[in-house]
Amino acid sequence: MSRGQRVCGTPERGDQERKQENAANRATADPESKGYLPGVPRIMYMPFPFQIFQTPTHVAMTFEYAQGVRIVYTNGTPHPRGPIEWWLGDSRGRWDGDTFVVDITNYNDKGSLATNAASQRVRAIPQSEALHVVERFTRVDENTIDYEATIEDPKVFTAPWRVAMPLHREPDYQIFEYACHEGNLAIPNTLSAGRARDKAGATRRTP
Repeated sequence: MSRGQRVCGTPERGDQERKQENAANRATADPESKGYLPGVPRIMYMPFPFQIFQTPTHVAMTFEYAQGVRIVYTNGTPHPRGPIEWWLGDSRGRWDGDTFVVDITNYNDKGSLATNAASQRVRAIPQSEALHVVERFTRVDENTIDYEATIEDPKVFTAPWRVAMPLHREPDYQIFEYACHEGNLAIPNTLSAGRARDKAGATRRTP
């Protein structure tokens, strides 16, 4: 978030009933907890790498998280008539000097903008289908892009707000397959068996 900004929710999203609902559902409210796509701009600043490919008609971004693919059309076509509700929205890009500007609409209301422990027990900062995002990508050196996103959602926030961060290139990194372990009971079973072995070993060592 830009320094000095405070994000304020609308009364509909910020009332006590909404807080209680989010608190009760905080374990599942975040789409990441189900392995779903989190939306834009959140997928841009998750701790997973991505690659950018440029063609004459579009820019493609392939993400390690959930094998996500995002297409930014640069052929001058407008957003399709909505409402169309997509996880990553519909992206249309253009150049403003040395800055790549992307306009995004047609979201669903199931994604989330971020996960914030300070948001009064709300695990996922929500969004609605009215979300509108404008991204700016400015390359400042061989391995760095300054990334900025302006977020506007009149159903959730009282005013637009902005996030900004550098994106660093790692030339030697290889994107790996991502696997979601939702509902995988082998992991807790393996851990519980390990704890049982630890407990048995501690018992045998006790004089």
